[in-house]
This record gives sequence, structure tokens and C-alpha cells, in this order.
Amino acid sequence: MATAPTSPFPRFVAASAGSEEPVPTPAAESNDTHTGDDPLMYQFIAGTNSGLAVVMVGHPFDTLKVRLQVDGAAGARKYKGPLDCLIKTVRNEGVMALYKGVRSPLSGTPFIYACSFGGWGLGEYLLKEYVPSAIEPKTGGEAGETQLTVPGLFYIGVFSGFVQSFVYVPTELVKKRLMIQDNAKGDVGKLRYKGMIDCARQVVKEGGIRSLYVGFPLVLAGYMPAVGLWYGSYGYFRRKFSKKGEEKNPSPLVSIAAGGLAGVVAYGTFFPLDLLSARLQTAEVYKGPLPIIKQVWKSEGLRGFYKGYLPCLMRAFPADGALFLAYEVTMKALRKINP
Repeated sequence: MATAPTSPFPRFVAASAGSEEPVPTPAAESNDTHTGDDPLMYQFIAGTNSGLAVVMVGHPFDTLKVRLQVDGAAGARKYKGPLDCLIKTVRNEGVMALYKGVRSPLSGTPFIYACSFGGWGLGEYLLKEYVPSAIEPKTGGEAGETQLTVPGLFYIGVFSGFVQSFVYVPTELVKKRLMIQDNAKGDVGKLRYKGMIDCARQVVKEGGIRSLYVGFPLVLAGYMPAVGLWYGSYGYFRRKFSKKGEEKNPSPLVSIAAGGLAGVVAYGTFFPLDLLSARLQTAEVYKGPLPIIKQVWKSEGLRGFYKGYLPCLMRAFPADGALFLAYEVTMKALRKINP
């Protein structure tokens, strides 16, 4: 019989009979191999560190991906492919152009992943608390040990995607608009946006707060299942690659391998929706997804929906490997500080 899940929230009992002063009770030891038993504060701290890691490793790939995704949307194409995009970007704008818009994700991405991993842990707790069918006996475990089912891993990822989407969408919009600014080295005067704050200010001035959420329904429709697949894949690969008893504290190699593969699976599957989101968020005039779909199909066919696919996959493994490594290392340290 499965044990009751440990709440990620503080719980209290009376100090003694007749006493009204509550004292915290120690959390029951978990027999699961996932994250729902850790305090939410741990998830937020580890998520913040993972967000910093993924930005530093993945942002140059993101810049190339977004530039290729929107290339040709407003006229003639500038780039022949990923390598041509890299060469022209560095030659015309310098190496640091690969980090254009990085202040937006540096200020927003850590918070996004804090919300993401917080939602991940909270989602698992809620699932184990209210959906008993999402729990199964742990494969190869001792009697009484449990784990989430594979669909359960997906569902808590979907929940996490919903939680973080309200921060993710405006941050991505600002980041992408800054990324596609094409200017010669040092020619700041030709830039439309001077930086993250200026970009957000101009967007809000032109269309109000809602303009920061351009294409939100489409982004949400694609982002939630993508995050579900991302977390679900990571949970699955972490179980498969870890030695018995080490699933909750995987080795660095396991964290990198499971995280990298999760990124490849999720981004590789939902890439066309990511392309549509990029074009919606960087368009001068919002016309909805259907005109963009028709334009891409008419001008470039099916392959047009996969522009930037190679940089995306090249980014996925190292960036997401670094992300989950930072997460697991931080969680391991926090558990040692306050076991």
C-alpha cells in the first residue's frame, strides 16, 4: 500500500496537550524517487540556479535559432543556413551579438525556472495526494516503495508549464525582439530597442500590457505539452540511467545525459509550434497564427516550419544537460544543509 505523500508546505502540531503554540513536525521520509517531497523553497532555489546555467550555455544557440526562424518573414532571406547565420552574425556584429538580449533571460529565466521547478514539485505533490492512479510500485524497488507512472511524470510537467507560462511568454517576447536586431558593430544608433527595459516599454506603449502576451493561446497550447514531455522524459531517463537507490540523487553524468536527451525529445517534437510563436512575437502587426502558417507553407513548404531546427537541437543537449545538472547539484547541497 502506498504511503501518503509528504506535503511541500510546513505542517504543525500542538507542542503539548493544552498548548496553543504550534511547532513544526519533521517531514516523513519519502520512499518515492522524485521531487514532490522536497520543500518548495528548495525547488525555487534550485530552479533559479538552473535558469542561470541554461542561459549561459544556450543563449548563443537561441540567437541563431530565432534569427533563422524569423528570416524571410518580412522580405528576402538573409541566411542560407545555420553556419551562414553564425558567420554573418559574428562578422557583421561581433561575437557578443550571439548574446543579444541576454539581459532579458538573465533577469527573467532564473525566475521562470524557479516557477517551473516549483510547479514541478507542487504538481507531483497534488498528483500523489489526489490522483492515486498516478502512483505505481517502484520497478525493482523494495516492498512499499512507489513512483509516479510515466503519464504522471507528463502531467506534472504540463502543470509546471502552465505555472511558468505567465512569466515565460513576456520574457521570451522581449528576448526574441532583441535577438533579431541586426546592426553593424558598434552602430547602436540604428537599434530600435536600446535594451530589455526599453523594449518592454515600447511594446507596452504601443499596445498595452496585453501586447507582451501576443500569441499567448498558441504559446500555451504548445508550451504546456512540450514542458510535460520535457519533464516526463527527464524523469524517465533519470530512472533508467540511475543506479538502484540513486534516482533522487543522480550522478552528474546521469543528470547531464537525462537532461540533454529530455531537451532533444521535447524541442525536437514541438519545434514547429516554437517557430510560429517566434514569428508571432516578433511580427510588426499581429495577424494571428493562420496567416503565418499560410505564408510559411506557401513560400517554403514543410521545411519552412523547421528553420533553425539544427541550432535548436545543438542547443538542447548541452543547455538542458547543464540546466538539470545545476538543479540536481543544488538540490543535493540543500538536502545536506537541512536534511
